[in-house]
Amino acid sequence: WLVIWQGRLRLWGGLPVVLALLLWTGAERPAAIIDAEGRVVGLMGPEGRVVSTPAGAGFAVKSWLENDGDLATQEEAAGRAGFDGPKGARSFRLGDWRGVVLSGRGAAARLAEACAGADLVVLAAEAAAVPKDCAVIDRVLLEDTGPIAVWLEGDALRLEPAHVARRLWSPDDPPDAIRLQRPEAAAIVMQ
Repeated sequence: WLVIWQGRLRLWGGLPVVLALLLWTGAERPAAIIDAEGRVVGLMGPEGRVVSTPAGAGFAVKSWLENDGDLATQEEAAGRAGFDGPKGARSFRLGDWRGVVLSGRGAAARLAEACAGADLVVLAAEAAAVPKDCAVIDRVLLEDTGPIAVWLEGDALRLEPAHVARRLWSPDDPPDAIRLQRPEAAAIVMQ
C-alpha cells in the first residue's frame, strides 16, 4: 500500500505497520524456554533473556534472542544475572519456584541431590527415578515435546511445546500443555 497508492491515500498504508509494531511489542514472552535437549534454559529477566550457558544450542538461543528483539550474543546473555552455580548444575528462580539445570557427565546421578533443594529440575539425560515433590523435565519428555516454553501463572507453571503458535485467536491453554502446581507430582506427564 505504501508503494502503490499515490497522494494522501498512501499515508493510510502506515496504519498496518504501526498496528503490527504495537502487537509485536505487546506480545507476552514466555518466562522460560528449554531447548530440545535440556542443556540450555533461557529466562526472561529485566535486561532481556538470560541463558544458562555461554555455549551450546546456539541456533535455538540465537532464535530466542532475535524473537525477543535482543541484539545480545549468547555469551552476553549468559553473563546477565539469573543463573548461579557451577557449569553442570545451574540454579535459578522462576517466581516462587526454585530450579536447577543439570547437564554434563553424571547429571542423572545428581538428580536426587538437586531435587532436595529445588522444585523443578531440567535434566539433560533420562531420569531413572524421580524423587517425590520434584518436577523433572528430562530428555524423554523433551523427545516427545521438543523445546518447551514455560509460562508463570501465579504460583503455577504452564509448560507447552514451544512450537505451539500463540496467536490472538489461540486458546489460553493448548490441549498438550502441562500445568504444574507446587509441589506437585513425582513426574510430569502429557495431558
